[in-house]
Amino acid sequence: MVLTSMEVTFMNIWELKTFFDDKIAHMPPFEGMESLDSAHIFLKLALSYVPECSDPVIGHFEMENRGIKYDGYFLDEDEKEFHLLSLIYFDDLDNLTEAKTKEVYEKASAGACNFVRAGLKGKSNISTENDIGEHVQEMIDDIADGYSVVFDYFSNINLPVDVLTTSIDFGNGPCHIEYHDGDQIVETINADDTKNLVIEFQKKYGQPLLAIKVARNDDFDVFLTSITGEMLSNIYKDHKSRLMDGNVRAYLKRTQKTNRGISLTLKDSPQDFVAYNNGISAVAAADGSEISPMGDNVFLVKALDKMQIVNGGQTTVTIYESSRDPINLSEVVVPLKLTVLKRQSDEAELVSNIAVFANTQTAISKSDLASNKPFYKSLEALSRTIPCYRTLEHSENDAFYWFFERANGLYSTRRRIIWNYSKSFDRQFPEKYKFSKKLLAKAVISYSALPNIVCLGNEKCFQEFNSRIDQNVVMPDTQYYKDVVATLILWQSADKIIKKNKLPIKAAVLPYTISYLAEKTRSLIDLTKIWNDQTIDNGIKNAIEAISVMISQYFVAGQSEHPNTLMWGRKKECWEEIKNLLVCGPVRSISLGRREIYFFPENPAASFIDNEKNFNNTDTWVNLISWNDKTHVFNTRDIENMNDIIFSIKLSMQVLNPAAKTSGKKIFLKAVQNGYRYR
Repeated sequence: MVLTSMEVTFMNIWELKTFFDDKIAHMPPFEGMESLDSAHIFLKLALSYVPECSDPVIGHFEMENRGIKYDGYFLDEDEKEFHLLSLIYFDDLDNLTEAKTKEVYEKASAGACNFVRAGLKGKSNISTENDIGEHVQEMIDDIADGYSVVFDYFSNINLPVDVLTTSIDFGNGPCHIEYHDGDQIVETINADDTKNLVIEFQKKYGQPLLAIKVARNDDFDVFLTSITGEMLSNIYKDHKSRLMDGNVRAYLKRTQKTNRGISLTLKDSPQDFVAYNNGISAVAAADGSEISPMGDNVFLVKALDKMQIVNGGQTTVTIYESSRDPINLSEVVVPLKLTVLKRQSDEAELVSNIAVFANTQTAISKSDLASNKPFYKSLEALSRTIPCYRTLEHSENDAFYWFFERANGLYSTRRRIIWNYSKSFDRQFPEKYKFSKKLLAKAVISYSALPNIVCLGNEKCFQEFNSRIDQNVVMPDTQYYKDVVATLILWQSADKIIKKNKLPIKAAVLPYTISYLAEKTRSLIDLTKIWNDQTIDNGIKNAIEAISVMISQYFVAGQSEHPNTLMWGRKKECWEEIKNLLVCGPVRSISLGRREIYFFPENPAASFIDNEKNFNNTDTWVNLISWNDKTHVFNTRDIENMNDIIFSIKLSMQVLNPAAKTSGKKIFLKAVQNGYRYR
C-alpha cells in the first residue's frame, strides 16, 4: 500500500519528485558532482539551504561488520555541533509503503548510532587509514573540544510522524535529532516572492501594533513594539517561509531544535514570556507600509510591506508549533524590533546586512568576532574588485571572482536574497571559489610551515592566524590578495590529489604536505604563476603526489607509537621529524619564483614598541602627545591612557600591567598608521 499519510500533505510523493528533479537539473555544477549518485546530489541541494553548514563531507560511508552507515557530516562551529548526516531516500516510488519507509529510517538510525558509539568513549579502534576512521576521530576530537553531536536525517518524501523522535541518549546526555523531509525542504527552497507580501495587521488580524520610533536616518527608521503570540502564530501559519527569506538561519526543520525554556514558558507561564525572551527582529519596506503617527514618537503600524523576520525565526516557529497545544497564546507578548527601509535601491543590501549581523543569539566564535576588523574588510573589498579569468585571453566574458565570505552565511544570503538565484551570480561568483576566514587561515598557516597549528582544528588555527595578523598589523594589498588566492588554489589542488589517491589520515597529510613543500622551497613557490593560471602546473602536482604519499606512510607507520594520529600531528615534535624526511627529486622539479612570500611580515613599528626600552621611555609618549596637538588623531581616552603610562614610568613602575601595554601598543600603531614618524 502506498503511504496514505502522504496523500494529505502539502505535496504528494510525485509532486516532490518532480520538484526535486527540476531543482537538481538546474543546480550549478559543483566540485565532485560527477562522483555523487542522485541521492547524494539531493543531499547537496538540501544542505545548500542550511546556512550553518559549511564545507560538508558527503558520500556513502558504510562498514558492515560494525553496522555503521551514514552519508556525511559537517561542523557548526558557531554552536559547537558535529552534525552527522543520514539519507532516507527513495528512487522507487511505485512500490513505496509505510513499512518500507520505517525500515529504511530504522536502518539509517542504527547505522548513524553505531558511528557515534564507535567514538563516544574518546577512543576508536577503527583505523584512521579509511574515511570512516578519520571521521570518527574528527568527532572524538570535536567532542573533546566541547562539541555536541546532532543527527540530521534528510528525505525526499514526507516521513510518518509516528517514527520520529527528537533525541537519543547514549548515557552521556541526549543527542538532538533533526529531520528535514520533503515538504519542509520544498518550503525552504521555494519561498515565494516577497514583492507582494503585505502583512495587514489591522484588516486581517484585527489589531494594529503600537510602536515607538527610537532611531532614524536617511536609510531607515527603527521602531520598538510587540506582537501577541497568537497573532505571530497566525501570520506564520498564513505565510510560512515567505516571512523568513531574509533570515540567514531560515532553514526550518520539521522538528525544531528549539529552546526548551521557551516551550516550558509558553506552557507553564505564558504571561512571563516577554520577560524571558529577547523577541524577534524584522524589516519592511517603507513604500507600501501603513504607519500612522500618534504623536510624541508613537505610531500605529497597520500594515507592513515585504515584512521579513531576520532574527528570531526559531522563536516564531516554536510559538507556531505550540499553537497545536492547549496554550493561550493571546497572553504571550513577543518583543519586536522593526526596521523600516526607506531607500529601495539599497533595500536588498540592507536586508542582507541586517540578517547577517542580527543573528547573534547563538554562541559567537572568535572568527565571527573578527569579521569587522580592517584586515578582513579590506580583503573582502579586494575579492569583489580583482577578477580572475577562465582563459588566457582575459576577456570580460571569462572574468570571475573568488568570494571571501567575511561573515558566515553571507554567500548564500547574497545569492538567495540580492541576486534571487541569478545564473549571472553563479557565473560571476562560482560556489567552488567561495572561501571563509577559517579556510583562509588553514591555507596560509600551512604555507607558513606551521602544519601542527592547522591540526589543532579550524577555530584554534584561525585564532593563531588572527593573532599574527594583529601582532604584525598586516593590511592586505592587491599582491597580498593574489598570493592568498594562490595558496587556496594550492590547498584545494593538494586536497584533490590526496582524495584521488585515497591516502589515509587526510586531515593531517594535507597541511603537512603544503608545509613540507613551502619549507623545502624556502617559500619560493611561484604563487604569481598559480594566480595567473588559476591552477598548479605538473611540477607542483608531481611534488604534492610524492610528498603526500611519503607523509601518509609516515603517519601510518607511526600509529603503534602514536595511535591518535591527529593528536600527534598537533605536536611541534611531529613537524620536526617530518621536516627531516627527504623527497628531493619532486621538489627540484618545481619552478620557483623570485619572491620569498611571508604572510606575516614583521612590522617595524610593532617591533619598536614591543621593545621594553622604547615602551618605557617617557619621550615615546610625550612626543606622541605633542604630535597629536597638531593632528588630532587620538580621542580623549587615548590621551588619558598615554598620560597614565607616563605617570607609571616616572614612578619607576617598569613592569606595566598587560592591559596598559596592549592599550599603549594600539595607540602607538594607530599613530604610525596615520603618518607618525617614530624614528
